[in-house]
Amino acid sequence: TKGRAGKRRGTIGSASLAALPFVIPCPATSSELDAVLALGGGGAEAVREALHRVLAGAHIRLREENRPKLARLAVLLLRKLQALAAASPPRLGETAPLAAALRSIAAQAPLEVAQACIDRLLAARAQWLRLR
Repeated sequence: TKGRAGKRRGTIGSASLAALPFVIPCPATSSELDAVLALGGGGAEAVREALHRVLAGAHIRLREENRPKLARLAVLLLRKLQALAAASPPRLGETAPLAAALRSIAAQAPLEVAQACIDRLLAARAQWLRLR
């Protein structure tokens, strides 16, 4: 069937959703996150679907042990968002799927995400004060 943009559903550019791994492990490092974001060619739809699959497999309802994994992923996503915003020129067009994943994590682990946001803001403030 056709989607809103006239493309067949189930495709991401030239790569198929079926080409994405069904289960994608939760990244624990920046390089692992970059590998997840590159799946399916790295387009916005592919990134959104890859992160959706990560979050589905690491949901807190599946195992409470997933909470620290999701907290770590929230930190990685915040750092990635910060890097995209700081790029010259800013790469804001790439932020939507990352922000959506962060919102999903915040719904499951609000205190962890709030603490990660505070930590990133304090780090950014410290960097800004050093540059003054």
